[in-house]
Amino acid sequence: STQSTWGVDTRSGSLHKSKLPGSLRMEAIKKKMQAMKVEKDNACDRCDVTEEASKAAKIRADKAEDEVAELVAKSRQLETELDLTAEKFDLCELAIGEKEKSYLPSRSRDE
Repeated sequence: STQSTWGVDTRSGSLHKSKLPGSLRMEAIKKKMQAMKVEKDNACDRCDVTEEASKAAKIRADKAEDEVAELVAKSRQLETELDLTAEKFDLCELAIGEKEKSYLPSRSRDE
């Protein structure tokens, strides 16, 4: 059987004469238009919901990117502080080693 929408054969796309009387045909067209309007309104509502969800996700993503940037900066700062502290530690170890060298020979001379 051939499907028809508003007198158009959906398989071939050609116009054909509907067997329904004019008023019934018009009623069928009105019902089809109402159904299409409801479908369009529902699609628009889904679109609005999706847009809002997308905006909220973008805000969360922006905040997360800012947080990552802050954490990267903090990490670099901590790495720099660690390097400086390690250098100070090495200098202190050298100084202690020198003090021990100067202390031990003099102590062995005193004994």
